[in-house]
Amino acid sequence: MVKVRGRRKLAANFKRLTTVDALALSSSMRLSLVPMNEQVTANAKLLRQPGPRPRGGHLDQGVVTRKVKATGRFEQVWWVALTRRARSIGHLVEFGTRPHDQPRRGTFHPGATPRPFFRSAEAEKREEVKRTFVRLTWQVISASIIPTR
Repeated sequence: MVKVRGRRKLAANFKRLTTVDALALSSSMRLSLVPMNEQVTANAKLLRQPGPRPRGGHLDQGVVTRKVKATGRFEQVWWVALTRRARSIGHLVEFGTRPHDQPRRGTFHPGATPRPFFRSAEAEKREEVKRTFVRLTWQVISASIIPTR
């Protein structure tokens, strides 16, 4: 808890609050998404099939956290997402597939049951991500305030 007394000191502190920059916000966002990224990776790793590493990597090797959009100083969109091969097959693993013909292979695929690895991680870590983001952002804000003695 920081107490500020006096109009001049209060005005000075409000001016300093503008020093909370996009870099600090990006850092808070990236760090707060780490638990969700780790949970998605762990869930996907459990679904690995034995054998050699496929071209493009396993599903768990394609989990990334990245900034998708920044439309201003304080407005950023960050995602925990899939990349490379995982981007192509992630939705098929998550939601499953119906039985279907594979004409290029000359065979019939029996379909796959849904194995939700992403949605379950998101539901499990959502509140932790929020709490971490609030804590990290408050640390940045409170560090910019000059306390009075």
